[in-house]
Amino acid sequence: MILLADYDFYLNNYKGQLSSDLFDNLIPKASFEIASNVNRPIVENDAQNETVERVACMLVDLLNSNDISLNDKIVQSYAIDGVSKTFGKLTKEQFDSEKSKILNKLPLEMIRFL
Repeated sequence: MILLADYDFYLNNYKGQLSSDLFDNLIPKASFEIASNVNRPIVENDAQNETVERVACMLVDLLNSNDISLNDKIVQSYAIDGVSKTFGKLTKEQFDSEKSKILNKLPLEMIRFL
C-alpha cells in the first residue's frame, strides 16, 4: 500500500500535533480510507500531490479523534481557576459526515464518478 503522507509533511506543512508513532500507526488507515473511496487505483504520484497529502493528514487527525472517543479517553469536562473546557465525543453519524467532508476535498479526477 502507498502511504499518502509522511510525518515530515504532517509536522511541517500541515502543522499537525500528533507524535510520529501515532501518526505512523494511523497513516495506513487514512491511506486505505482514501484508496477505498476513489474511482481509480492510487499511484505513487498521488503521494506527491499536496492536496492528497493534506486530505490524508486530515483523516489521520479525524481517525485519532475517533480512536480517542471510542476508547473513552477523551476528557468530558474540566475546570481550572474558573476556566472550563468540555470535549464531546463524535457520534458515528458525525464521524461519517466529517469523513465525507474531508474526502470531498480530494482532487476531482480522483472522485469524479463516485
